[in-house]
Formats: sequence, C-alpha cells, structure tokens
Amino acid sequence: PCPAPAAGMLPRSVAAGLRSILSVCAYVVFAAAAVDTLEAAGVFGLLASELSLHAGLELSACRALLTGFLELGSGVGALRGLAPTAGNLALCAFIIGWGGVSVHLQTAAAVEGTGMRLHRHTLGRLLCGLISAALCLPLAALLA
Repeated sequence: PCPAPAAGMLPRSVAAGLRSILSVCAYVVFAAAAVDTLEAAGVFGLLASELSLHAGLELSACRALLTGFLELGSGVGALRGLAPTAGNLALCAFIIGWGGVSVHLQTAAAVEGTGMRLHRHTLGRLLCGLISAALCLPLAALLA
C-alpha cells in the first residue's frame, strides 16, 4: 500500500491524540467514581479499619493505600495531612510505583489489539511499588 498523503496525517494524528486523551480521562473518572462509590457504601471504611487493625498502620494511611490501589493521583492526595514519617513516605512511594488500577486499564487500552499480554506489566508495577517503598524507608530515615 502507498503511504498516506501528508495532508491527511495531521488531522489523523490529532484525532488519534484526542482518542488517547479521552481514554485516559475516562479511566481516571471511572476510578474516581469507583473510589467515591466504595467510600459512600462504607466498603473503604470497613477495609481500611481491618487493614489498620492487622497491619498496624494508621487508619488514614490505610484509606490512602486503598485509594491509591485504584487511582494514583487520588491515593497520593489522600496522604495529604499525614505526618511525614518514613512509613508514610514509603506508602507514597508504593502508590506511585504501583500506579493504580486506573493506569493499568489505560495501559490495557493502549496496547489493545497488539496481542501483548499484561500480566508481566502488572507484576512489574507491583514489584516497582514494593521496591520503591523498600528503598524509601532507609532513605527517609537518613533524612530525618
């Protein structure tokens, strides 16, 4: 097949960029709505209480972890107001390294139709979160 005329490349590129932006935004809105729905239904409160009880973390940190599991920006935002302890900094590092389910869905949408499987990506992001948190703990202690 012959290459597409140069005149049509710009409109196609702009349209593809718009589809990508809308897809990313839609997943962020979906994750935010899921967080709000789970919060309103009391599910986050219950899960955060149980996690706090068993993990020994403060309740606010557990809420931030649950929120960050679904959506990165909201999870980091949920850390606002917490003491800047080594544990809370490590929690922030984990949330950023993990990226949130929203980011994983965005990635799945971006590679759709390529045949690429995402289980390694998901495992890699989990490891990235865990390694980030593990490295943050001693570094935060050095800075304190």
